[in-house]
Amino acid sequence: MSSKDVGRPLGDAPRWASDDEWADPGEAWDGEPPQAEPAGGYISQGFLPEKPMPADYANFLFADHGARLRALDGLDVQNYPIGGVVTANGNAAGDACCLTWHLTRRILYVGGGSFDDEGFVSYDDGVHWAADYTSGNASDDITCCATREWNEVSGQSTNLATALGVSLNAGTAAVVTRGTSGGAWVQTALTSSLTVARVKADGFQTSGFWIAGRGTGNLPAIWSFTDNGGGAAFAQARYTDPGGANNGYDTIAVGRGVVLAALWTGTNAIIGRKDAAVCAIAAVTHPGASTQRVMYLLFEPLSNTFIMLTQAPGTGTNVFTSTIGSSGTWASVASTWMGFVNVAAGGAGCVRGSSIVVPVSDGTRNYLAVSTDRGQTWEAIPDPLKRHGAGTAVATIARRLDRRFGVFGYQGTGTHTFALGTRTGRA
Repeated sequence: MSSKDVGRPLGDAPRWASDDEWADPGEAWDGEPPQAEPAGGYISQGFLPEKPMPADYANFLFADHGARLRALDGLDVQNYPIGGVVTANGNAAGDACCLTWHLTRRILYVGGGSFDDEGFVSYDDGVHWAADYTSGNASDDITCCATREWNEVSGQSTNLATALGVSLNAGTAAVVTRGTSGGAWVQTALTSSLTVARVKADGFQTSGFWIAGRGTGNLPAIWSFTDNGGGAAFAQARYTDPGGANNGYDTIAVGRGVVLAALWTGTNAIIGRKDAAVCAIAAVTHPGASTQRVMYLLFEPLSNTFIMLTQAPGTGTNVFTSTIGSSGTWASVASTWMGFVNVAAGGAGCVRGSSIVVPVSDGTRNYLAVSTDRGQTWEAIPDPLKRHGAGTAVATIARRLDRRFGVFGYQGTGTHTFALGTRTGRA
């Protein structure tokens, strides 16, 4: 027996024979439904030797099988049985939270918002938490975190490291890194920076992170940051977008040699694209209307697809996809998909294969909007953190702790809560 872990595929289960009717001109079955439920006697007999199964029966069985597999995907993103409470330093403010993890070391890491300069770690899937990092200044804010744990090219764990983005009280920003072997956190100032909003690992390099924020001159900026896997910095480069003055990027997605970032001016969305072979950030024409804020930018590596969720204030959200992210390449896959009036901005959503999960609100209650078909259809489920107390706001969702989803949010009175989803199959 092979020792290879085959696992359950992450892509969308096939929607077999989904057409309403066959299109086969000149044949007797042209215009007929492609599926027919087998009669009870046929089902109990099963396949017979040297007798082919009718095509409409076979189509029915394949379609039914695919629907049941998609239902399993839905279980993963709709059920969060494991929960824990993370107590911070007691400050009341707390909507800027972040969540990341190490798959190999099986740890979770959170920080931001009411944690101010603190980060917390869990070694038991989020049931218990302990303080792990402090910048030394209570006015510093951990605004984002990410872990580089997987190389999408080699398909192996590689050069693991965790990075925290910190907006410093001094009016500048830094990235703090540590390798998988533990040891001290290493803080590196970001060149010509004011604030940092999001950090994402680059799964297509042997080592590296991309950071979105605001640079000197109040220009939106992207930093590429390389480290040695042990936490210490190798090099960094800064790229600015002259089209978005007085604002910083608040969401970012990293693909195969392409980085996308977006910001909101208060009235218009500005989208930038950084190609690995080009030093400048190029403007991307909004695939909808510039008055729709870009709430999330995500990248799904199996299909090599960028996913953009946009929202016009109070009018619902649109979903667009593109394989390269440049102007004119985006396709609309869902329009006004839920009608939620509030969607948490800043890249807190998560994609895993064909499944997407994002925190949303109807203005009164919090929900998770989930899709198991790359954004074509959506379903709302109650906020899983409500079980820990009233007032919870979902902030961040991560994806690769045993391929399960985790949700981390603010409960109030300096307390954050965490919930970990199910895993219906190894993937």
